[in-house]
Parts: sequence; C-alpha cells; structure tokens
Amino acid sequence: MAAVVSIKSARRREAANTPRQLLGRGRSGVVYRQDAPEGALAVKVFLGDTLGDLVHRVAFGAPNPYSWSGPAVRCALYRRRILALLVPYWFGERLQVADATQVLWNQAARAWELHTRYVKGYPAALHHPFSASRDHEQVELRDEIMRPLQHHLDASGFDGLVWPAGHGNPVAANNFLVIERRRGRRGAAGTRWAWIDLESGVPALFPADPRPLFTYYLPRSFRLGRPLFDDVDVERLLGYVEAHADAIDAVVGKGGVHRVRQCVCQLRDAQQEWKSLPRRDRSLHCAMVRGQLNVTQARWYQDHPLRWHASEIRRGSRSAVSHMVSGARRWLRVVRHIDALEGLRLAWRFAASQPYRARIGRFYALRRVHRWRQRGQLGQREAAFLRRMSGHEQSSYLTDFAVHLALKPACKSVTWLLLPLLAQLAMLPLWVVPFGLLLGGSIARTAYTVCRAAQARLRGLPVPWIALAVGLLPIVGTAAYPGQILATGRSGQGKLAGFLLYDTFTAVGRRLPIWGGKDTATEHVFNRLADRIVVDRSALMGQVGEQ
Repeated sequence: MAAVVSIKSARRREAANTPRQLLGRGRSGVVYRQDAPEGALAVKVFLGDTLGDLVHRVAFGAPNPYSWSGPAVRCALYRRRILALLVPYWFGERLQVADATQVLWNQAARAWELHTRYVKGYPAALHHPFSASRDHEQVELRDEIMRPLQHHLDASGFDGLVWPAGHGNPVAANNFLVIERRRGRRGAAGTRWAWIDLESGVPALFPADPRPLFTYYLPRSFRLGRPLFDDVDVERLLGYVEAHADAIDAVVGKGGVHRVRQCVCQLRDAQQEWKSLPRRDRSLHCAMVRGQLNVTQARWYQDHPLRWHASEIRRGSRSAVSHMVSGARRWLRVVRHIDALEGLRLAWRFAASQPYRARIGRFYALRRVHRWRQRGQLGQREAAFLRRMSGHEQSSYLTDFAVHLALKPACKSVTWLLLPLLAQLAMLPLWVVPFGLLLGGSIARTAYTVCRAAQARLRGLPVPWIALAVGLLPIVGTAAYPGQILATGRSGQGKLAGFLLYDTFTAVGRRLPIWGGKDTATEHVFNRLADRIVVDRSALMGQVGEQ
C-alpha cells in the first residue's frame, strides 16, 4: 500500500511540474492547459482577483475559499463528478461537463488547483457581417442549454450552481463552449456544448436582473443564514437521485447511481467541514495556509479577536497603498519613456496629412481584425477579405474615423485628470466633473463633425448626418464614421464598416464593469445593438465571394 501511495505521489509531483500553457483567467482563478499520460488537462489555479476577494472578505471574512480551503476545493471536485453523470441524463449528448480528476496544492502559488479534463472548443459566435451561419449559437445556448440546466439544477438540489449556470448572471455565458457543430435530420443547425467552469468567483448576490435576486437568491440565502455560494442541498439531491435511479442507470450505465451516491456522501462531508467553519476561523486558517501565521500565532489571535481584526485592517491598508504606489510607478515609467518632441511631430503630421490619418485608420482596422481572429470569431478567409478592404479604402470618412480615435486619449486625459484637478482647486464647479466624464467624448466628436459638415456644405458635398447623429452618443460614438461609410456605401466598403461598427459596440459590453467581459451575455447584448444601424445585413453577405 505504501508503494502505491508513493507512486501516486510521484505522479502528482510530475504532473505539477509539467510545463503549462495559459488558457485564460476568470474571476476565481487562472486556467492552464497541461499534457498528461491520461490526456490533456485543464488546470485551474484558484488565485482569485482583487474585487472578488474583497466581496468574499465582506461576506465571509476571508478571500475566495477555493484558494485556501481544502474541503471547499474537494466540494468542487465532487460536484463535477456528480454532474458529469447527471448532465447526460438531462441532456443526452447535447451537453457534457468537464469532469474533474484531482485536486492539488500549488506550493509556488500558495493556492489550491483543480485538474479537469481539457475540452477543445470555442465560445458562442459574436454577431458580425460574416456570422450568419453561427448567429443561432448564443440564442441556442441561452434557451436550449442554460435555462433548462438551471431548472434541472434547482430541482436536484444544486441551488448554488444555478449562478454559474447563468440565472441572472450574464458573465456565466463564457462558462460554456461549443465542441461540435452538426446538422440535424431536417437540416436544422444542432450544436454540442460543454460546461467547463462550475466554480463561482463571487457569491450569488449581484445578478444583472434584480428579479432573480429577490425571488431566488435572497430567499435561499436567508434559509441558509449566509450568502449563497455554490451550496448544494445534499438531502434533496439524494432524494432526487433515488427518485430517478432507474432512469439514470438506463442512460449512464449500470452502477452510475452507485457512483453518484458515493460522491454525494463525500460532498456532504466536505461541505459540512467547509461551511461550518466560523467567520473568524476562516480568516485565520487562510493566513496560516498562505504562510502569514504559524499555529502558535493563530491560537493567540483566536483568543484576541480584536487584535486580529486590527492586524487585518493594517494589512489591507498596506496592500491598498502598495497597489497605488506600484500603479503610480508604472505610470511614471511610461511617462519617462515618452519623447515629447517626437509626440509633437507625430501630432502635427496627423493634423496636416490626410494620407497619414487614413493610414492610422487602416492600422486600427487591421489590429481589430487580428484581435477577432485571435479569439476565433473570424475565419481565415473572412479576415483576409477585411485586410484587403482596408487597403482598398480611400474614403475621407476613414480619415475622419481616425480623428475620432485620436480624440479619445486626449478627452480621457482632460476628463479624468484635468477636470477633477480644476474642481479640486475650486476653478470649476463640482457638477462639471461627472458631466465631463459622461459627455466629454461626445462633445469633442460633435465639434469635429460639425466642422466637417460645414466644410462639406461649403464645397457642395454630402453632409455626414449619420456621423453627426451617432457621434452624439456617449461611449459608442466612435462608431460614427463607420456608420456613415455603411450608410453611403462609399468605395463599396460596407463589410469593413459593418465590422468596425460591431466591434465598437462589442467593446462596450466587454469593458463594462462587473457584468462585462469576453464572451459574456453582456458582450453579446451590446454586440447586437449594432443591428440598429446595420439594418440590412443580408446586403453585405455576398461581398466575400465577389472579391
């Protein structure tokens, strides 16, 4: 037996030292791809993030428990193993769960990590001029996968997992990947999905839609006596499994129910150990795990709780000051490397040379095409087409688009630095600051576009009314001249302009605090707002084949 244990330990150490490839970062941890003898693995290291850990400290007295609590991360392991058997019963081959293999302590990161089966796939497609064949994916994910999954989880006792399954949580959309596209018997599009991330980054208290908060999350939190965070009603789960035992065995194979029962019992023990830890003991245990306290110090602080709270406040204050100082140093390093004369020369060249402005606009378009290609949202042929179009574009509207881009950093400098400084010196009324933060970019864009409209009127050229109207909008006003290009059809660049419009609206959803981010439902909602301007997408679809 000792020999078997030593072999397993050696394999675990070997796996932990295998080179890893970064896949992405979520609110609860960083995910790597790692090759192993049994196949590729996705390794999730629970490092947390600053905002999420702050929420956890307020709600529970310690950072995200997956980073420091062994019972908590074992709960994640058992939940995945249970759902890897139940989800096929609910969805057949339509949905699968990235099953977990083991949990390990990462000494270098001083955090726990969860090893799961690596799933090769891609997120639901964003909306753009080329996406007609994949436009169904986001709607299909929401209506045919996430909503039925939430119903099954609620019925079987996985109350806390309704949050990472997307009930009121727009960020949960990036927890799912498309793993296979296929055609149904009647030619209807069909898709197989994988649920890859089942661990929450924050408690279920911040839905974008307030209705789930009052109808679902708060009632269950009051019943538990704590905020809902990946909790499982084990007794209800056992009752559900017993009631559906024959049907589960028929789908997943004989012995499936027995494996589920075993995992549920292990889950019950780990969850009891994790959730029963008092608030003060959580923070002390976290400090010991991270090497900030030894056992003797932890016992002393346990007898002197006020001293421990004071110590935590001092540590938090030092950490906040440290972050501010490091941010200021990074900013100073950037400023130190700026060549003022070169900057003035480039600014003059930008103002005086229309070809140079057009080149800047084309460079921006090429960079955005590259980013979408990196994300898998554009195919190789589509990206090549857009690159060709950026080289053919000679419209003056593209140079005006470049001017709007150049106005953004100048407006941000004025609204975020100069206006608050002038208000602090009592040289401006305080109400000007929020007004400038919201509308500063709109004012600058509109001033430039009004001048261009007057110039066009004097020369007898068409007035850019679309650009003038869209430029008035805060945040998405940068899409003004792509909208103008699309409306007038200049140089036949409808598809390039349409792509820039979708990209601009998508960027708003991606950068929105708390509920935004890549591949979230928020990003998809803003992405489709461009349809208000691109009314007839079908007119753009044939241009790839015509070139």
